[in-house]
Order: sequence, then structure tokens, then C-alpha cells
Amino acid sequence: MSYINIDFKLTPMLEEQVKQEVLNAFHKHILNNPVEFKKLVQSCVSGQIKSQINEILQDKVYKIFMQNKIREQLGMEDKNDN
Repeated sequence: MSYINIDFKLTPMLEEQVKQEVLNAFHKHILNNPVEFKKLVQSCVSGQIKSQINEILQDKVYKIFMQNKIREQLGMEDKNDN
């Protein structure tokens, strides 16, 4: 089976034109449309908050803290007290 190589390089001038067109489209669609811009910002902030919460929940110190709190609520002895 043979494969077609689709890798290609843009000339620096063409690459700059593509960048400018992308920026122009971004400005036209997002920055000139406050509703879309607000949605984009909310989505980004929400994603960052979820990521931070997930990191905290996965942290070993937090897991030990929660284990100790659960033991305390259940009236069980803490392992570290022995």
C-alpha cells in the first residue's frame, strides 16, 4: 500500500498572508460580535476553573484530608494517631 505525502511548506510571504487572513476573520467574527466574544471568554474561564478543580481533587494531600474527614465523621480512629 502506498501513501501520498501531503506535507507542504508555505513560502514566508504566503504564510504571512494566511496569518493575516486568519486574524482578520477572527477580528470580524469574534471581536466585532460581543455575544460571541462573551461566549468565548466564558468558555475559556470555565475550562480553566474545571482544570484547576480537577488538579486539586487529584492531589494526594487533598485525598488524605478527605479520608481523615470521612473517618472523623464516621467516628473512626485516624491512622496517623497510632
